[in-house]
Amino acid sequence: MAKNFTIIRFHHSNKNRCEYVVTNERGEIKNSIKYGTLNDIPDQEKNNTVVIMLPGEEILSKSLNLPIKSNVKLKQAIPFALEDDIANDINDCHFAFKKSEIDESIIINVINKTLFKNYLNQLKEVNINPSFVVSENSCVSIIENTINLIVEDTKVHGRSGLKDSYTLDRMELTNIIKVLESNNNINHLQISLSENKGSLAKQIKSLTDAYKSVNTKILLKGAFQEFIKNYFLQDHINLLQGDFKPKIRFEEVLKPWKKSAALFALLLLSLIINNVLNINKLVNYEANLSTYFLNEYKYFYNNARNVDDPIRIVNSIKNGAQLNMNNS
Repeated sequence: MAKNFTIIRFHHSNKNRCEYVVTNERGEIKNSIKYGTLNDIPDQEKNNTVVIMLPGEEILSKSLNLPIKSNVKLKQAIPFALEDDIANDINDCHFAFKKSEIDESIIINVINKTLFKNYLNQLKEVNINPSFVVSENSCVSIIENTINLIVEDTKVHGRSGLKDSYTLDRMELTNIIKVLESNNNINHLQISLSENKGSLAKQIKSLTDAYKSVNTKILLKGAFQEFIKNYFLQDHINLLQGDFKPKIRFEEVLKPWKKSAALFALLLLSLIINNVLNINKLVNYEANLSTYFLNEYKYFYNNARNVDDPIRIVNSIKNGAQLNMNNS
């Protein structure tokens, strides 16, 4: 059976509103992208595998090279390694991490604990249990030697080559690129626009001489469209780690096995009933045999009453011995 995903994207400017859509496991959108509140999401769609995308400006993305193999020790070391990069107290932050599949670095996402709890409580209130919570800007394409930009009305999501992703306030494209271009190996520029903005055409044209290629595309369904596509193409940090790791819900685990368990119980009951019937049949058969044996034995000994040991009796008769009926 094909697996369905319900993907929900929160917005920084209005946390009561969200975008949501149902896709298959290849990221193909089944219906149109909808915009509304969590209450608007049908119960059937809540039962799919739920993926939450949080606003990129609320999550710090960093990568570190730490000579530590143990995940337990990494969990202890990461907050102190990032202490200078975080404005808040590290005790107020939630750290999620994974080992990079590209190199030996550790990729880390940091979010305020209270803010993260608020998002999870919002979901819990409407019976949504997410399996994955990721930063929206982790869904910006990772392409070597290429700056990727997804431009929205109020913000821009970007990534420079294989490096960390960022969400920046909307500003001149040249300034955004200066922030992202942290090395000299960038040869290509890829810009995705959430709508066709003529005001950006002049800025984009001014960048063509600085790179080997500058590609532009219009996202007819907005930035969410691009995030969904890249979610299924790239690996991500699931923020549901540590204290926020979902508890095992045994009723959900056992739910697919209910029919099998009922069938097994029915089979077991059938076996027990069959065994009881067979035992009862054998007991009756034994009683009939004892009666028949006693009747035959009386031919040799009129007062016979005890036939508990028929083999001894038969051997005694064959040997012509005197029977002692007090001994079985």
